[in-house]
Amino acid sequence: MAVPVERAALYYPHIHIQNVNWLKAALLSFRQVRRMVPYPYHLRDTPEILEYTNLTNSDGDPLLLAHRLEHDRIEAAESRLLELLKAHSDFIQRRYSSQSALANSEILSCQSADVHLGKMVHGLRSYLEQEQLAWEPTRGPHQHEWDWRSMHPRLAESIMSLLAIDVARQDGLDVVTDSLRPHHALSELDEDAIFSCLLERTHIGDRLTGQNSRCDDLAMLVLHTHFSVDSLSAAQIAELIKEGKDHRAFKSRLLDSVSRIPRMQNGDEYRRRLANAAKEIVNDWGAHKRQLPHFALDAMASAVSAAPPALATQVGNNPSEVVLAAGFGMTIFLLSWNALGVWRRYQKAKEHPLHFLSRIEASGATLITPPV
Repeated sequence: MAVPVERAALYYPHIHIQNVNWLKAALLSFRQVRRMVPYPYHLRDTPEILEYTNLTNSDGDPLLLAHRLEHDRIEAAESRLLELLKAHSDFIQRRYSSQSALANSEILSCQSADVHLGKMVHGLRSYLEQEQLAWEPTRGPHQHEWDWRSMHPRLAESIMSLLAIDVARQDGLDVVTDSLRPHHALSELDEDAIFSCLLERTHIGDRLTGQNSRCDDLAMLVLHTHFSVDSLSAAQIAELIKEGKDHRAFKSRLLDSVSRIPRMQNGDEYRRRLANAAKEIVNDWGAHKRQLPHFALDAMASAVSAAPPALATQVGNNPSEVVLAAGFGMTIFLLSWNALGVWRRYQKAKEHPLHFLSRIEASGATLITPPV
């Protein structure tokens, strides 16, 4: 079975996590989520989100990590954008200047059109303001409005996408979003696609993703669309992803599924094929569960990594004799454990590539039917 590339997720485009259940699914898919935070910037996480910044994964790293943007690391990428803006200044002015943007009332209320000053190097910021491509926000939800600049949503998206691609390239991350819109440029870390979209030469939503990106997309679709993770606590999420063996086996199974999905630019067809693959994964997992002995499901609910000896104790040197605790000191001897094959079935269940989903369910997540 193919081995997937292990990488953390880079959250895009917001600074603050918008949906805690999305965060849970992303952590179960990637084992760590990072977010781009400008410097200086004071995070205002809710207590529910803050908990994930204090818990760690098996590597000792925070589940939710703030990736501080340093200007010396992003200067080269933004300099290339600046060169593009200057080379096509006439088109950029007509399409993205303040007169063009402010003429559209929808743009005024679009939060994604605001970019924090800490995400722009001085040269880019100065040029945008000079050419009236960026202006002080007229209104907005930000704590300090003077730290932000408003601009045409597509220009703002280009800057944010460029930053995400640059950070992901440097640190080996996969860019993920809480939006369902496919994003070819981010999936492929394709800087040229960002520039082409800004010049309206191609559609940024076209999908042409590599196999590992398709695997990550499928993981998010299975865990965020087919499971309700409302009841899972931050501590449970941390415990589930500390054991890497089950997670790697799960991602390897997904990698096998997406290997049958070709690279394509048709976003609708890509989503349809991915949805079918997610249904196949869930159906295979359901068939696997139906083969499990009942006590195995109960054992996973109490300690997902515990073997039956937590419930049963071997007697003497005979592995076929097992003592089950029955309360008040009573014991029952089973002389036919091996004959029934229960132990063998339990061991086989733990080795199944979708055992990770069983652990998630045993911790309190529930299977749901995704909307059509």
